[in-house]
Amino acid sequence: MKSLRAIKVGIATVALCALTTLPASAARLPGVRLQAGLAPASITAVGNTVFVANTLSSTLTIIDASRARVTGTLHTSSAPLVVFGDGANLWVGFSDGAVVRYAAKTHRLLSITRGFTTPIAIVAAGNRVWVADKAASTITILNRNSGAFVAKFDSGGTTPVALAVAGENLIVANSDSKDLTALDLQSAEIVGQLTVSDHVSALAAAGTRVWYTLPAENLVGVMESTDMTRRGTHPTAGLQQSGLLVFGNKVFVANGASRLVVDLREQSGSIIRGHRTGATPRSMCVAGGRLWVANFNGRSVSGISL
Repeated sequence: MKSLRAIKVGIATVALCALTTLPASAARLPGVRLQAGLAPASITAVGNTVFVANTLSSTLTIIDASRARVTGTLHTSSAPLVVFGDGANLWVGFSDGAVVRYAAKTHRLLSITRGFTTPIAIVAAGNRVWVADKAASTITILNRNSGAFVAKFDSGGTTPVALAVAGENLIVANSDSKDLTALDLQSAEIVGQLTVSDHVSALAAAGTRVWYTLPAENLVGVMESTDMTRRGTHPTAGLQQSGLLVFGNKVFVANGASRLVVDLREQSGSIIRGHRTGATPRSMCVAGGRLWVANFNGRSVSGISL
């Protein structure tokens, strides 16, 4: 049996090797760090306004992305788990089982839909909003214009934690069953499934290609959603991948245990550069010419110039 000291040295060596695989030309881009609430778990942008869900302080931080300033705080009656902006609307999933629709510009409450257990991921496609209920292992469809309930069905696995729209399909990451399930956006029927080697924590789509995290393996994978086939895996120069975002021809990967966001070339998966963040970067969005990163254990949001 290895000694505790030997195990610690081994872990440190792995971390050092991961962080030193960045290209020599990679440089830290200028950025900003703004204060958020406790446990900023999710972030989204509507135009030049960024909204941050602070789970442990039951608040939403509002940021003017063009000026890189916090402009307000919206206090909520329950802990926000996820925020998603679809243009006119801001959707927020709460720990009390409600999904609330706000007007993105005025922040006025427009609708409340109850009956969820843990609404953890939200996306929109057409006139529908899709909500993943983590504890119930279900997917719920809401009307995008009214917030009204449309349908509920099984996620195709257990513990859905992330959603992505890829082509004509909704991709669901079922973390505990270690599978990616494709649902037809029109019929909501399961049209494909791919079993993976790890508990996926995040998804991002580039057309019909879908990127997914393999955090225990310190990798990200990519698949083709039309036939649910693997297209390879890639290292990200960091540890415990916790967030993904596709923007243009790049894939941004949040490495939660490394305080590091790395951008990859979407076509090849090769590393371009890395960006230092606050503690435990997770959710990301783009607004005002910056990549905004919610630092879950850092009570902060990093704004990285693109």
